[in-house]
Amino acid sequence: MAGYSSRDVTEGFLRHKLLDRGVAWRFPPPPSQPDVASPVPQRPEEGAGPDRLPLARLLAALQGASDELEGRYHSELHGQVVALQQQDVSGAATCRSLELVREVLFRDGVNWGRIVALMTLGGALSTEAAQTGQTGQVDRIAAWMEESLETLQGWIQDNGGWVGVHDHLRSTWACFCALIGCEQMQLASV
Repeated sequence: MAGYSSRDVTEGFLRHKLLDRGVAWRFPPPPSQPDVASPVPQRPEEGAGPDRLPLARLLAALQGASDELEGRYHSELHGQVVALQQQDVSGAATCRSLELVREVLFRDGVNWGRIVALMTLGGALSTEAAQTGQTGQVDRIAAWMEESLETLQGWIQDNGGWVGVHDHLRSTWACFCALIGCEQMQLASV
């Protein structure tokens, strides 16, 4: 994925969101590597090049866009989080609910704004789960985010990779909300 795995992006994004709320979290190791610690995102100066954005800059751009989305649509986002949290919190029910959210969010196509919306919702759900003592849910939400990004890998590559989202977000703050398709976040009926 233009130099970063879906896992790197998900872990970095969620770690920042949760640390902002005083919660330390780390992605559990993937099932295929039970004895290996989760890969640590590389230092920003490593691997930078014309087609590789330092991970710290990418995560800062995603966080900025997510914070903007949260600020503008706080009540809608909160309503969505509450609706999803009120459902059965068993693993299978949570996974199915999150799959439905992904289907609805991307049913009319993919764009960077919708990817940021997915990340924002995942961050908000993770924060709420951690603050209510449901830390196991954070791992499920993170896995959903990683899987979601993996399913979008072809689109991400075709649209400049993660460098593309950074450049896109820098150039579109004025029309950001139009690109997000915020109506897609009205998923409370899921």
